[in-house]
Amino acid sequence: MSTFDERRRARAAWPIRRATLGGEPLTDDRIPDDVDARIAMVATLTSSQWAFAGKPLPRYSRAEIPGQVIRPKP
Repeated sequence: MSTFDERRRARAAWPIRRATLGGEPLTDDRIPDDVDARIAMVATLTSSQWAFAGKPLPRYSRAEIPGQVIRPKP
């Protein structure tokens, strides 16, 4: 089991930013501006989270994607 000091040293490298309430920037400079980079980032995060869960990435065709289309009633 780790000690309090070990956990504190591990937290020291966390990417934390301080801002006053209402003084936070409107944009996040860690998120890329172009669409291709954003899609690549989501793909990377998705695959890493499936791996973290210990499950394989789902493999199915577009027609087999689970979900439901709900249309408004006229």
